[in-house]
Amino acid sequence: MIYHTRCGAVSTNGGEALRALYCLSFGPKKEYVETDFKPVEYRLGTTLIAFLSTDFASLRAKLLVRTTPMMENQAITEIKNELSTIHPFGERFVQSLFFEEKLADVLDERMEGFEKLQKELSAFADAVLVPDKSKLSAKQRLALYMSRDFQAATAIAGLNLKMRAERKLYVDEQNFDPVLAADRISTPPKSVRFARIEGSDDLGATLLTELLEMVEQGIELKKCEYCHRYFIPFSSKALYCDRSVGDTGKSCKELAVKEKHEKKIAADDGLKLIRQRIKTYDMRVRRTPAIYTDAAFQIWKAQAEDARNRYVNGELTYEELDALTQLPKKKGE
Repeated sequence: MIYHTRCGAVSTNGGEALRALYCLSFGPKKEYVETDFKPVEYRLGTTLIAFLSTDFASLRAKLLVRTTPMMENQAITEIKNELSTIHPFGERFVQSLFFEEKLADVLDERMEGFEKLQKELSAFADAVLVPDKSKLSAKQRLALYMSRDFQAATAIAGLNLKMRAERKLYVDEQNFDPVLAADRISTPPKSVRFARIEGSDDLGATLLTELLEMVEQGIELKKCEYCHRYFIPFSSKALYCDRSVGDTGKSCKELAVKEKHEKKIAADDGLKLIRQRIKTYDMRVRRTPAIYTDAAFQIWKAQAEDARNRYVNGELTYEELDALTQLPKKKGE
């Protein structure tokens, strides 16, 4: 499981709890995200997917067009709001910017770094977490990928130097420290749970740790055929994600189904038109072969079928299909 903690410095009998900007905790069944020291269920991979799906290039572009202090502040606010949606890393990152003076320059530098990290992790995810035709498991794909990519193998080998760990205890789903007088209990608790916390100030190491845990738990990804962003499929047949698209209020799945239905209706209309015209022309050839020759009919038919195929593929509109497949004028017209 993944577990994001507040990661603040907490005195514990002369020691200090893990201090890091990004923290994870793994376990065998449920996933949690911690809010005010109370764990709430969370799905492993959410942070990684959100990071890989963020358009950092567009965010940087907003900074490049700033020409006045007002425009700069507006761009900074929009970027911070966008980053805050990458839960939970974004919230912690935005908080870390509080004391920065030249915030626009710092953000531009960070966005550039995020964009580079995103490309590296996307290549990793494509090779390991997205199933391919080989039918290999994610673990098998990971082993092959590390054997082929020295940079990926080095990054994984270096995690031990970048990640720190500690254990935390939760009693009745609340952070529990028996050293503190306020946390001491006198009655048997309903639930007790230990968590192994891994933390780091290196975002790349943290996200790579999450990616490896997804491999360990057999969680695979797909790319939505509508928005082309990563998502965790509910089944092997899933093609679209459930993200909302812009201000439509509809998800990729809903819009894809709607557009597919509209295309099918349009294609049916075009197919009906061509079938009717082929039937009409064929009947003319049969009734008056001296006027409507079979050779001319076959030439027209081949052209009509080509136009139909282009229409079905979206290369022609219905109006263009209609114009390109007009029947020869009747004698005397």
